[in-house]
Amino acid sequence: MSSTKPVMTKVERVLAALRGAPVDRTPISFWYHFHLEDRPPAVFADAELEFYRKYDVDWLKVMHDYPFGAPEMLGSVKSSSDWRSLRPVVPRSGGFAKQAEALRRIAAGLAGEATFVDTVFSPWATAQKLCGRVGLEHLRTDPASLREGLRIVAESLAGYVPVALEAGASGIYLAVDGATSDVMGADEYADLVRPFDLEVLAAAKSAPFNVLHIHGQNIYFQELKDYPVHGISWSAGITRPTIAEARATYPGCLITGIDETRVAAMGVPEIQAQVHQAIRDAGGRGIVVASGCAVPTDTPEEHLRAARAAVESSRIDLGLRVL
Repeated sequence: MSSTKPVMTKVERVLAALRGAPVDRTPISFWYHFHLEDRPPAVFADAELEFYRKYDVDWLKVMHDYPFGAPEMLGSVKSSSDWRSLRPVVPRSGGFAKQAEALRRIAAGLAGEATFVDTVFSPWATAQKLCGRVGLEHLRTDPASLREGLRIVAESLAGYVPVALEAGASGIYLAVDGATSDVMGADEYADLVRPFDLEVLAAAKSAPFNVLHIHGQNIYFQELKDYPVHGISWSAGITRPTIAEARATYPGCLITGIDETRVAAMGVPEIQAQVHQAIRDAGGRGIVVASGCAVPTDTPEEHLRAARAAVESSRIDLGLRVL
């Protein structure tokens, strides 16, 4: 008697993978920047939906290129004392309002066929944009002012999260920056940054699909693996842990497997082998194959289609009738 499972819907497949339950095949997604931050939400939403239909991904990670607050806020923090002058951004204003409108259009376009999550840049990542990436200098010279700024940014982001969920997102993709020994010490991150990450995630606790993305190399995977999310995303192709190492220590879903730094240059057989190896290393369950970060926007279409095709063939190539 065959033990092959019936074909699942995309929503069923993704939610099962997040739980570590059997799936009919491993789900997959990848994404890139559309560079449409100066265009109306309708244009951006159409680009996301076109991408979804072109590559037939199992879920959509919606980019968030509209600036925090308003474009003029970027780089507005010139000195550490400026952090104390920040005021919370109204959740339904500026870039937040544009993003929410795009999410509503994406939800209508998907019509329940697939889940999507909204990218939310962490308080530290957002703060770095506001100060022109001199946050470390402020951390060393005036940590109290920086902490006050991070508090305001976190309050703003946490206020926006329910708006995104109301617009149809199934959760958030919290993209954290700075959680790496290349930027700051683990103790510094735990003391200054972690509490504000958790404040944003708390606003999304009712959602079924929350992702932590740890950006960079030499990341603090072990230190952040207890974050209240359904899966962790990282660039396993360029930094540890390997997928096998992560599987040994983290019970949640692994969201990785495609090396975004090389996918544009790799040949199709190598791309498909990479996908198959990722599934093997994860033990066949509790994995959503995905790019470790945004793939280059000019990645050849056939390379992304090859990755998508690889999860279909993995049931045969890996000899796993039930994943």
